[in-house]
Amino acid sequence: NPIIRTPNVDRLAGEGIRFERAFVSTPICAASRASILTGTYGAVTGGRTNAVALVTPEGVRELYGKVALVPYVEGAPGGDLTPGGGTAPLAAPGRPVPLICIESAWSGLARAGARKGGGWLLNVTNDAWLGEAPRWTRTPAFRQHPRHLVLRSVETGLGALRVGNNGLTGVVSAAGEWTQLLPPHSEDVALATVASLPGPTPYRRAGDLTGPLAAVALAAVGLGALTRRAAGSGLRAGGAEPR
Repeated sequence: NPIIRTPNVDRLAGEGIRFERAFVSTPICAASRASILTGTYGAVTGGRTNAVALVTPEGVRELYGKVALVPYVEGAPGGDLTPGGGTAPLAAPGRPVPLICIESAWSGLARAGARKGGGWLLNVTNDAWLGEAPRWTRTPAFRQHPRHLVLRSVETGLGALRVGNNGLTGVVSAAGEWTQLLPPHSEDVALATVASLPGPTPYRRAGDLTGPLAAVALAAVGLGALTRRAAGSGLRAGGAEPR
């Protein structure tokens, strides 16, 4: 392609069989009848949105529009993008919950997708502006950003796949274990397996109430232990034999 460079697709095509008479709306999916998930700009809620598209051999089947926009860059004030209509799983294998870029830092979005039947988390992101040259522009956010997804997996019990356009790609288990598949600043292809817990986590059920409820339960256990200890000390001080 004289306009767009696709080295990985070109390499895969060179190693396989080319079907020059296969014509569909999305040629990349033609021969294998596969589907892809990719970032794009689309009209989800009537305006221009930062989106993830589910593309099948029949065309674009589904679009998810980013809900949590970055001020001054994407959304108001200063941005020209429109937020999407809400978080929901896509109709791809396993029903992935899409999280675009910094949306992985929002626990409520991942939980909403999980409660709607999502089977795993998909985080697609452009972090090139956080960790590319010149060196003085690089920030700790380049390494911090993927760690947000670890928290979302532990909270929801869903495994996650993180795909970065500048190479930093990895899988997060439902227990929060990060496995890096591709290093930063690289071009490559990787196969990934994403696994989730069979049932909902406490956070998926109760949301942000999980923390206060856990604190109350811990306080009750501590208070009970102190009460029993005080009662035992009182009996011994009075000369009675504790039973």
